[in-house]
Amino acid sequence: MYNTRGKGGIDTLDNENILQAVIIVDTFSQKLSPFCEHMPSSLIPLVNRPLLEYTLECLFLSGVQETIIFCSSFAEQVRDFIREERWPGLAINIVVSEGCRSLGDAMRDLDTKALIRSDFILLTGNLVSNLQLMPALERHKRIQKADKGAVMTLVFKECGRRWKAPEDDFTVALDSKTSRILLYSKKSRSQGKIDIPMETVLETAEIDLRSDLRDTDVCICSVAIPPLFSDNFDYQTKDDLVRGLLVQEEVVTNSLYCYLLPGKEYAATVTSWAHYQYITHDVIHRWTYPLVPDMFRHDPYLFRRNNIYIQPDISQSQDCKLEEDVVLARGTSVGQNSFITKSVVGRNCRIGNNVTIDNSYIMDNVTIQDGCQVSHSVLGPGVTLCAAASVSDGCLLGIGVVIDAGKHISQLRLQAQPSDDADSSAAIGSKAYLFNSISEDDSDSDSETKEVGTGLRIKNGEDDDDDWDDLSESDEEVTRSLSPLLEDTNLFYNEVVDSL
Repeated sequence: MYNTRGKGGIDTLDNENILQAVIIVDTFSQKLSPFCEHMPSSLIPLVNRPLLEYTLECLFLSGVQETIIFCSSFAEQVRDFIREERWPGLAINIVVSEGCRSLGDAMRDLDTKALIRSDFILLTGNLVSNLQLMPALERHKRIQKADKGAVMTLVFKECGRRWKAPEDDFTVALDSKTSRILLYSKKSRSQGKIDIPMETVLETAEIDLRSDLRDTDVCICSVAIPPLFSDNFDYQTKDDLVRGLLVQEEVVTNSLYCYLLPGKEYAATVTSWAHYQYITHDVIHRWTYPLVPDMFRHDPYLFRRNNIYIQPDISQSQDCKLEEDVVLARGTSVGQNSFITKSVVGRNCRIGNNVTIDNSYIMDNVTIQDGCQVSHSVLGPGVTLCAAASVSDGCLLGIGVVIDAGKHISQLRLQAQPSDDADSSAAIGSKAYLFNSISEDDSDSDSETKEVGTGLRIKNGEDDDDDWDDLSESDEEVTRSLSPLLEDTNLFYNEVVDSL
């Protein structure tokens, strides 16, 4: 076990009153491939910051004192990231168990090591959130006083239709008075009906049926949760635990509750490339305030009108155009007559002349030569697009991929090295090989947005903006009021200073 503490950290870690959090940095899934083949998914950058930084920043701002980071692979990369010690007062323990293949295995390992001493917060390393954890924790403790069997509070957020991918769809039945979870069904609404036991209906005065919620993957857990996984080896996921406890509720008096986030609070977990797109949009549009590019304590950005964020030390030709929703990191250069919109560009990238980048995510040290077109795609660190190449319709290019000059590709996952079982047909170029597509990313044909084989989503129609209607008007007003926008004078001043 590796331990690091920021300045002013906890002197002793055996105090039962210390607020603990457990971060599972592994997703135990290939949905974020090909990047998760070379790094933990929690270190994939979102708006040029590792996802784990958002998670730890949320815990730090909420007053969490001790965090256990559990990983089963890429432990050294996680250690290197944590060594920077950006969170004074937050003690961080890294627990490594290479044999773990699921959340259940992780919980059983933590139970064996007896690292959990009191109620704790369970979350993933892919969480982006500005939620205030204390109200949820205090409510959980109040519930425990009234219901000694309360073992977990699941944190949900009301959401719009854009979050309702088939894998996200669920229906939950709640006791209207107490918010106790009576039923949790992963059945899609398109399946028509769900079954609620008659005894549940008769025993509950009023029941709320909700299918408009998003599971944030944040849970407030009692110390009984790790032993429950140890006692039930068929529990591999959180859903297994929830279903098992609800089915066994008559025999074992364990109960589950839900906590709905207030409208001004945001929480979402990157579990697929579609979620990556949506959450990136939300960060750029400041729905996650104060976790926005210009407000981070470490390596902040300048904020300009039209949601454009830039860092110092960029080279930008006078006739290139940054339209809207653009993030440019330090050390990047943009050539003449190039056009960028609704995209994120990482550090030390080289973008040539007459390049178009639209709805794409460019990570660090990428080279895009003259005349290239990039649309609705993700380019990993060290990718090179040679002159006049075109990448579109949801391509995912892994670390170090090279696309030859004049090559046009779409809807492909590519990696720089061939798989062990790959044949000659898998080669797209000398450093571009097909990564096997995964069926779990397939979309529902009834969806209003088209989810291509890579998992990225592309809007059917000319106007992309209609797809970003997750917040109600009132929620957006609250969020905007919490995120002070720079006045025109300040914007002008920042632009003048930046140009000097």
